[in-house]
Amino acid sequence: SCRRCFPKPSGLNTRTFQSPTIPMLHLTTHRLSSLLLAGLALLASAGQASAQLRVVTYNTANSSDLPRDGVGTVLSALGDQAKAGFARPIDILTMQEQADVATTTQAYVDLLNGLYGAGTYARGTVDGATSGGGRPGVVYNTQSVQLISEIEVNAVNSSSGAARATLRYQFRPVGYTSSADFYLYSSHFKASSGSSNEARRATEAAEIRANADALGNGESIIYAGDLNLYDPGEAAFQTLIGSGNGQAVDPLGYAGGWGGEANRAAHTQSPVTTANYGGQVTGGMDDRFDFQLVSSELVDGSGLDLIAGSSWAFGNTGTHDYDGALSTGSASALQAILPGYSTSQASGVITALMSASDHLPVVADYQLPATLSTVVTSLPAEVLKGATVSGTLTISNAAPVAVAAGADTLSYSVSSSDDLSASGSGSVAAVTAGDDLAFTLDTAAAGNASGRLTITTTSPQVPVATSTHDLAVTVIDTASLSGNNANPVDSAGSLTLSNAAATSGTTRAAGAIASRSLSGDAGWSVSGLTVGTSITAGNTASGTAAFDASGRLNGTYTASLTLGLEHADQSLLGTAAGDLGSLAWDLSTTLTGQTGDASAQVDAGASYAGLGTKRSGGRSTQATLVAGTASATTTVAMAFADAPLSGSFYSDVLSLTGTDGDAVVLEMSYAAAGLDATAESLLTLGWLDERSGSATFGEWLPAIDGNTSLLVSMTEAFTGTWLDYVAADNSRTPTNSLGAFGIDTAGDTIWAVIDHNSQFAAVPVPEPSSLTLASLGILAAGWIASRRRTASKKA
Repeated sequence: SCRRCFPKPSGLNTRTFQSPTIPMLHLTTHRLSSLLLAGLALLASAGQASAQLRVVTYNTANSSDLPRDGVGTVLSALGDQAKAGFARPIDILTMQEQADVATTTQAYVDLLNGLYGAGTYARGTVDGATSGGGRPGVVYNTQSVQLISEIEVNAVNSSSGAARATLRYQFRPVGYTSSADFYLYSSHFKASSGSSNEARRATEAAEIRANADALGNGESIIYAGDLNLYDPGEAAFQTLIGSGNGQAVDPLGYAGGWGGEANRAAHTQSPVTTANYGGQVTGGMDDRFDFQLVSSELVDGSGLDLIAGSSWAFGNTGTHDYDGALSTGSASALQAILPGYSTSQASGVITALMSASDHLPVVADYQLPATLSTVVTSLPAEVLKGATVSGTLTISNAAPVAVAAGADTLSYSVSSSDDLSASGSGSVAAVTAGDDLAFTLDTAAAGNASGRLTITTTSPQVPVATSTHDLAVTVIDTASLSGNNANPVDSAGSLTLSNAAATSGTTRAAGAIASRSLSGDAGWSVSGLTVGTSITAGNTASGTAAFDASGRLNGTYTASLTLGLEHADQSLLGTAAGDLGSLAWDLSTTLTGQTGDASAQVDAGASYAGLGTKRSGGRSTQATLVAGTASATTTVAMAFADAPLSGSFYSDVLSLTGTDGDAVVLEMSYAAAGLDATAESLLTLGWLDERSGSATFGEWLPAIDGNTSLLVSMTEAFTGTWLDYVAADNSRTPTNSLGAFGIDTAGDTIWAVIDHNSQFAAVPVPEPSSLTLASLGILAAGWIASRRRTASKKA
């Protein structure tokens, strides 16, 4: 240790010197195991940070022996202390008064590996020259730092220079480049007071500064060790803090003086007043001999940097008696910065410090430089033209630390090129989720869309200062579907759906039929163009319309085929269900020449006009609905029967169903052969009254008599067709013309506007059923008299 071989000058405290003549001490296996278990228990109770740097300098007073009892407790507590707000194992332990690195220093390696796992720690290999009092040594955590080099800085000169050579270690944080390298000078300056000793310390300081200055400007340097400086006025201290490349800074700010009771928190020697082993310096705490001074680059607030408030003499809470033992201080004050420790355990750390050496370790935490990490969300290989292609660039500070204070803040800026659009800047702390920056890719044109994201940081000592991401997608042109929908399409007509060919150098997406709807008359069908049909670029799909005329009335039958369209590959970015809209074809066919009993479906709101059929036998009667509109979807049916054998019937009997309640114009042909003009003029559309309870049940009456109301009062039939009737007054409709009736002798047809269903026939006068024809004569005479046809009249 820094034993004083001579008393202090008058007025200074005198220490008792004990000769180091005791044999080398060896820890028993049992004792070492106990220490390791105690250390592990303390470690488990404290939160462990994981890569900011904890640097410790410690005069262990082992110039002729191995670590003493209590060292394991001290090393464990050094990893558990949280002066800066977090705990972490030692990263670099530089020691003075080591017998040699192969034995003494290796013993510390073994202790630390026992605490944290085999292979975690290693040591330096250079034994510095010494004229007595041991030499420096270093132990480092291989998981957090690399030892790049180690050299002797100066020669030993036992009369006018260094008593022990200073070693310079070059370290590099794991995962970083040489830009983050830093240098640690481990020194044990000449001890004791007096001008000659001060002069020798000044020589050592000058040699160290010369070496450090030669490294160049801007290097990160730690000056550590037992410097044996009594006050800042010493030439050695002034040399260390003098201007130049390697100018040192005292992080504790004691440049104005560190002696006396007021500055006891800075003192490192000696924690005991009574020796615990042979050669231990006593006298109590009153000297600051152990230091971690740093170059200005380590206190500039960026990159590798000293964490403010982290540097202190471990175990010294400033509560001990001046010139007293460390144990006169408050164990509770120490326990407050040892997370998970009890006051009793903190007191045990103080006891261990007093047992292990006659110096306190000086510990300081350093932040690591920021580390740039960028992640980009992956983009699909293909997208649809016009698709919104966006992603997220996550920029994070990946410095391998467990607390944000353990690393410098990462400052960054982002730029983009070509089809990419992104920009921004910011800063991000370590141990955070990072910053998310949105970017977009222009897909307005089919082909290839690409660009580069460039992320640059100006934070110092970052391992990789620029990160780039090249992004590219293939933009596929949208499908372009069209149909030959020249409307209407007749039965047996062809329907085609085409996808335009891709333009040169691009790809066009396939389209597909997503839905299909055929509405209208049930007789229509379409083969082909089924749901799921895919049409690739430049190709066509086709279908055929058909109408089943069997059992159908004459008339016009319509339907609509509607295809819902979308892109065939709905997983393609930019697509959506039904994204190609729809195409529709109007289907229409007009049947003529239909004979026999037949029917037709009429949709709500559709016209009845044109529906009809002709009997192929009997009197070959033609029945037609000339006008009218369906109030609801219905099926109109027409069926013929032979007229009764008795009575005057000039047509077959028509059974009409499906129009009941709707105003329609029913027209029927009559057999004019053998009729003179007078007899023909008496023909009308007759109706068989089949109303239950009716006084005329079973009788043939004028068809208009079965209507729910008579909106038109006519005493004579209108001469001409329904269309002629309407032409005479364009306001006439079936709905407002219930009760109108007429005869077209030129066409041999009769008609009436009715709103009921029954059996109808062409009769000259109201006729009873075949069972009541006997009474026809009287009725006929009166009705004929009222129905002499002269000129046509309108209602």
